[in-house]
Amino acid sequence: MLHADLTVDAWLALSDDGARRTADAIARTVDAELLSVTPHSYEGRPGRVALFERDGIRYALVPGGTVQLGYAADRFVPTRRQLDDFAAAVDLYSVPEPMARLAWRGLRPPTPDEWEHDCGAGATTLFRWGDDYPDGEPSGDVPLIQQPNFFGLVIGDDPYRAEFTTDPAILCGGDGGSALCGGSGAFLSWISLATAYRDPTLAEVVYDGYLVGETPLRPVLPLTQTPTA
Repeated sequence: MLHADLTVDAWLALSDDGARRTADAIARTVDAELLSVTPHSYEGRPGRVALFERDGIRYALVPGGTVQLGYAADRFVPTRRQLDDFAAAVDLYSVPEPMARLAWRGLRPPTPDEWEHDCGAGATTLFRWGDDYPDGEPSGDVPLIQQPNFFGLVIGDDPYRAEFTTDPAILCGGDGGSALCGGSGAFLSWISLATAYRDPTLAEVVYDGYLVGETPLRPVLPLTQTPTA
């Protein structure tokens, strides 16, 4: 198997020693330091996380392969609270070159689909943790969104901080804080952190010169086509 073809199931099926050997081989492939391979669970899903460091940047291993993105829309049933929050927002608001610097270091942003996989890690729920959200808004100290996800990534943790992707028209992981700042209610504020959420107008705002300092770019260190251990 090639490192770039390592799937989530294959990664989790490895023994502890096998996972460590695979992570060591990956570290050598990309000239990085392997920091740790540890058990890690996220919202009831047991797994393991491998962390690396290169040039002062920390990375988490994201197994890939062929995956299904998005949440299972045919099984999602909104709660009464979600419906009420959304209805209130509709009534109230009538709702209807950092890339070059990355390339120089052998890095790139994630594609929109890669970002979604990085965030959801195979979960088919509306959010990476499930279909519902806690009371209140996704602002301030909210451990649910700020703890590392199934892959060990802190991602989609702040509606104000949507992230660049390889597609200039698509930012992922938030809406620039427009729903939260605009007082649009819990549902619209939380939905901007849904794994598959994409704001069609946010990129225009950012490329017009606004929110640039609040729009991070997540570096991806692609694996070369080297067999796993």
